[in-house]
Amino acid sequence: MDKNIYNPEKLQTAYYSCEHGTGMADKIKDAILQADLHNDIRHMFLFRAELCEEAAWYLDRADTVKVFKELLDIADSHPGTEFGGFIYHRIHWKEFLLWTYETFLDVVKSFYNIPLEECKGYINDFSKRWTAYGYDEREPYRMNLELCFETGNMEEAAGLWEKYIKMPLVFNDINKGGHLSRDTKTYAYLPTEIKYYLANNQLQKAGKILDRIQVMHTTAGIGHIYSVMSRAMRIFLEYYIINGNYEKAAEISGRLEHSNRDEKEFIFHAPFMCSYVYTKTGRGMRIYRNYWEEWENEKNPQYRYYIFKNTACFFKALKKAKGTDTIKIRTGNTFPFYNEDKIYNIEMLCNYYYKKAEEIARKFDQRNGTGCYIERLEKSFANA
Repeated sequence: MDKNIYNPEKLQTAYYSCEHGTGMADKIKDAILQADLHNDIRHMFLFRAELCEEAAWYLDRADTVKVFKELLDIADSHPGTEFGGFIYHRIHWKEFLLWTYETFLDVVKSFYNIPLEECKGYINDFSKRWTAYGYDEREPYRMNLELCFETGNMEEAAGLWEKYIKMPLVFNDINKGGHLSRDTKTYAYLPTEIKYYLANNQLQKAGKILDRIQVMHTTAGIGHIYSVMSRAMRIFLEYYIINGNYEKAAEISGRLEHSNRDEKEFIFHAPFMCSYVYTKTGRGMRIYRNYWEEWENEKNPQYRYYIFKNTACFFKALKKAKGTDTIKIRTGNTFPFYNEDKIYNIEMLCNYYYKKAEEIARKFDQRNGTGCYIERLEKSFANA
């Protein structure tokens, strides 16, 4: 593009006109290059923020790591700069930055090669920004709780929980209203509370919270509430798989699978497949045939762990459900155990995925200094 006709608004219109995914991301990356070339600080920030958003929902979240660090650097290098609002979400840039930071925190803890101390450092930085931008300290506590849940540090989680649960929910948005309604903000905290109760085997309390979210979704019909409800149901889905309650897991999968949402956050094919092994075995196999190759190419280690764990459980349960040692799977020649007959030993497939999950689990446990990933794998497998 000629430097003399640089037009950031047209660049923005160009990527908004694309379908979500790689096409839109490529257009945003082009916009970033043009903004950098013209040293357009506001759009250098804005375009990177929107690339982080697109990657979080529709692409590989690993793509957000480098770009988000650049985003923070721009904000810190230009103190006092008013970057404006974001048209798509109608929110102030500071709120958007914090919102995107939370996604970034989810990403960094999902890569075992990122040290735990570095993850904690990012949470500390998030906490400072959160309070400096005028918000209360409750959300930083929630982010620390989420890290404890993911790493299996339940002793620290218990201490944080005692303080967190007593903190009032304060609505003090930067832009006197913000993107999210009061009800939506209230419910956005609840999946974390569900995690805590399920981790402490308080199923009834967790169930009551899910009921509240579902009532809100039914009565309000707010799009963001679906995101909250989906996360909550995903937590229950994984809980039921770990504990061997495949009937309940299949019930949740049936509801989530037919939600007609295409954002990556709402698509959980591996747990769907696993949960259907006893009740919709054919459906489970179709999911496997459709997605095994995509799973092999997944970059996020945490996603890979849960995919392989659930697939190992699926094949273990499949052998019991079918009462046979082999199964025919129509695959191409890139399949790990491809043969022309396309008949595969079920136990061999089970062991293949178990070992892949186990390898990742040990790396996470080494990073985290706990044994929770191996424990989840072993318990899920024992109950399959």
